[in-house]
Amino acid sequence: MKFRTDCLEFLGDRPCKPHKLRGRTCNTCPEYVQERGRLLLVKLGALGDVVRTLPLLEALSKAYAGFSIWVVTQKPSLPFFSANPFVRRAVLLEHAPLFLSRVGFQIAANLDLDPLACAVVGLAQADQKLGFGLDASGNVVPLDERASTWYAMSLDDPTKRANHETYQQHMARILGVSFKNEPIRIEPGQKRMELAKKLLQQAGFNPSQRPLIGLNTGSSGRWPLKAPPAAHFVELIRLLDAQGLTPVSLLGGHEQFSKNQAIANAARKKAVVLDVRQDVLEFAALVAWHNLIVTGDTLALHLALAFKVRVVAMFGPTSAQEIELYGLGTKLVGDVPCIGCYTSVCEKQPTCMDTITPKEIFGAILNELSHGHRSTHLQRGPER
Repeated sequence: MKFRTDCLEFLGDRPCKPHKLRGRTCNTCPEYVQERGRLLLVKLGALGDVVRTLPLLEALSKAYAGFSIWVVTQKPSLPFFSANPFVRRAVLLEHAPLFLSRVGFQIAANLDLDPLACAVVGLAQADQKLGFGLDASGNVVPLDERASTWYAMSLDDPTKRANHETYQQHMARILGVSFKNEPIRIEPGQKRMELAKKLLQQAGFNPSQRPLIGLNTGSSGRWPLKAPPAAHFVELIRLLDAQGLTPVSLLGGHEQFSKNQAIANAARKKAVVLDVRQDVLEFAALVAWHNLIVTGDTLALHLALAFKVRVVAMFGPTSAQEIELYGLGTKLVGDVPCIGCYTSVCEKQPTCMDTITPKEIFGAILNELSHGHRSTHLQRGPER
């Protein structure tokens, strides 16, 4: 039997989907689509940054019809790419040199200003390279003019503050494609969805009862200032309880477990801690069962948008303008002159996140629950 290895569905190490699902035979398969080229995307960033990049995969597949898309990423992000319908192969960073020494690409793109990601794209054998790379001195530089604006925004605070476009719009321009509000696609799978439902039921929630509100209290270790103060969540829970909107769930990774326990205790058990120690897709499935998430600019925000869960999103050290909410929520922005400083340490009092009050968050929640079709941007600080 002959196998058409140039088919977009060909896997090489196992039967393809048309064969497994519909019994197709390779050399007579009516679903055969010849691979016209290969495109490499390097994405090593934090999980939230990875999730907001996922819509660009669909945009790339439209612009480069017939191309197979390869992704180089790190282990925590691998589930988002390996299950994505637009990705033919997701390669772990540690294995990338082996693949890149053998496989050629028509286009190789790196959207991270991380020197390691820039070094990886430098290894690629590609006719055209997009985004960011390294110069001979090891400095991160834009590879062409289309990447220069994002590069300047990353190095110059006034340029960053003057921006009014979303991350997806900037990245689409770098890639030379159009962003037409392609959605964030994440597939946790039925098993994970059922496990998440069971976890909620064990915690005393009825997932079919609405509204189910989740408070995501933390942030990544790199950006600790994204997290609102614990006292704000305690007061917010009190306000929600007075309206009969409790209990609420407290979400976060194991780093936030102690913080969430303290919040739940102070809130007199009107909030239930969900000890989320599962893999990232199980956390995604848990978020999907909610119908409103209150969060800072972190992973839970982007996961909620993937499942069309409404959000109340709070912004302080990072840019609200860069986040595409898809018409699914409200942005609350801190009221300080230095908003969007992108620093991880701050000695100022009050901090930007302190200025977003529980009363404002509560009002935004009521607005979202009452007018779910509306999206607002409550801009309190300087326009960014």
